Amino acid sequence: MSDTIEQVPTALIGAEATLLAPVLRLIDAHPDLALSIRAAIEQRLREADLPPLVPVQITDDGETYAGVRCPWCGTDVENSESLAVLDTSDRLTTIAADEFDHDHRSISPDYDGREDYDGLCYVHEGCGHPVALPTGWTEGG
Repeated sequence: MSDTIEQVPTALIGAEATLLAPVLRLIDAHPDLALSIRAAIEQRLREADLPPLVPVQITDDGETYAGVRCPWCGTDVENSESLAVLDTSDRLTTIAADEFDHDHRSISPDYDGREDYDGLCYVHEGCGHPVALPTGWTEGG
């Protein structure tokens, strides 16, 4: 694991810009519709039939151990530590009257009521493809 924070490019390039330009215009013109579309995309991802990681027996230097492989690229995902969970936790937090600070032009919402996070999908960072857990596996806490 690295302590280095990598710069993330913010400008869209090439095909991304062409594909996303109408979406960005829609968000600017209809932010309420954009929120509905976002919810629909999240629901569709949750219901997507993604290929599951494949449980395998791996032999390395004479030792055999359990592992999981990416169905897209065949990489040993578990031992390369490259499985990411894309999660989301949305909540609506009401801002009380005493949380408005007109003198400093700020608000101070109380976020103490944390919601449980819920995995949206898994991504094999090695190849960037979305995957599901192997059949019969669950996400524990």
